[in-house]
Amino acid sequence: MGIFSFARKWEECKKDCGSVGGGGGKINRWSDCGCETCISWMKEGRDKKLYVAVREPSRVINDDCGGDASENVIFLHGFLSSSSFWTETVFPNLSESVKHNYRLFAVDLLGFGRSPKPRDCLYTLRDHLEMIEKSVINSFQLKSFHLVAHSMGCIIATALAVKYSKQVKSITLVAPGMGKDSEAANLEKGSRFQDHGPDKAHPSFSLAYHAQCDMVKICVIQGDCDQVVPVECSYNIKKKVPDAEVNMISNADHTSVVIGREKDFTQNLEHIWASFATEFCLEDDAR
Repeated sequence: MGIFSFARKWEECKKDCGSVGGGGGKINRWSDCGCETCISWMKEGRDKKLYVAVREPSRVINDDCGGDASENVIFLHGFLSSSSFWTETVFPNLSESVKHNYRLFAVDLLGFGRSPKPRDCLYTLRDHLEMIEKSVINSFQLKSFHLVAHSMGCIIATALAVKYSKQVKSITLVAPGMGKDSEAANLEKGSRFQDHGPDKAHPSFSLAYHAQCDMVKICVIQGDCDQVVPVECSYNIKKKVPDAEVNMISNADHTSVVIGREKDFTQNLEHIWASFATEFCLEDDAR
């Protein structure tokens, strides 16, 4: 379904679809349909930031370990998707504890959903990082955060974790298209994501280095029936980062690893976040 939709939109984006604000330019982008939602970022006076769906904690409780009053989590979607991938699956299934104490940010990446789709942008990895910094990390003054990403978003999340290794508490990679000895990596090598921003090395190698030097919990989740990303990608990450946890879900594919098992997936995420808090407290007590 997504492939046919992409092909249709790609053809449509070549056509002149009318004017916006009195101009005569094309309004369609490869990732939108020209509807009001997709072109809302083009309205005059709107700050050119990413669209971010924010779920604020209903109540803040200080924990025994000190630090920020609430935990922050940034969610990044995959290709041909949007923030709704998370807001319609994870957000409705949160436990009361997480609802009270966690602030969640689901981002529409540059070129997707309600976020800007500039024509003069190459959409490099650096472009994505800078927009996330501007729209989330700096705007909300995040001092620390967890990362959750799916598919293509994992590449961006990994680079973000490398740059902010001191601030990132955990990174959960869902169906990650990463790993040098895989078909997905060969596709990645020829894509626009070859600009790796702050660290010139491949993000997974840089992450391995930072994971050894800093306290970053890395978890990988993938379905064993994934037809988009070879399962070897997850195991290749494990080779580079031995402390990474790999959870292979039986009879799940690239999307059903989340969709269709929303409650189980959300519980898994909460366990990851909670386990980091426990480990951090133990490390702090040991000092």
